[in-house]
This record gives sequence, structure tokens and C-alpha cells, in this order.
Amino acid sequence: MRPRQIGLGAIRRISSFEPVVICEQCNSADGTAKKRLCLPANFTFSPSEIREFVYATPHGKHLIRYDVAQSIFVRGTTRAPLFFG
Repeated sequence: MRPRQIGLGAIRRISSFEPVVICEQCNSADGTAKKRLCLPANFTFSPSEIREFVYATPHGKHLIRYDVAQSIFVRGTTRAPLFFG
């Protein structure tokens, strides 16, 4: 009996976000913000969140608002208190 070969096409990729077109600088802003703010490696900003903290300039360097990125991280990882009563 021959071993079964599974091609790369058989592997399903799991993604947290819908496919979108994003420029290289906006894409790298995710990693830059995570590194500067010491965020967990497994945390990823969504494309709409990146839009909130990156000021894109055409044909120029994008500006990253680290204070906004931090607040997005806190907002996304802080749970509201549970009330029983």
C-alpha cells in the first residue's frame, strides 16, 4: 500500500479577517506597533483597527499613533465586568 500524499491545496487556511488589499507600510505598522508597545506576538490588529492608528501619506512615510494602538489593544482585550444579581 502506497502512502497517501496530501498536496498543499488540501490544507485549509484559517484566517481571522476577510481578504483585503493593504499597502506594505500599513501591514508593517501592525508589527511595529506590537513591538514598540510590547504586545503579545499572537495579537493582531484588524485592517479597520490599523486604519484607526495609522495616518497614511501618499508616496511618503506613514505615521503611527501608538497611543491609539494601545487603546485599541486595551479595548479589544479588556472584558466588561460580569454582573450577577
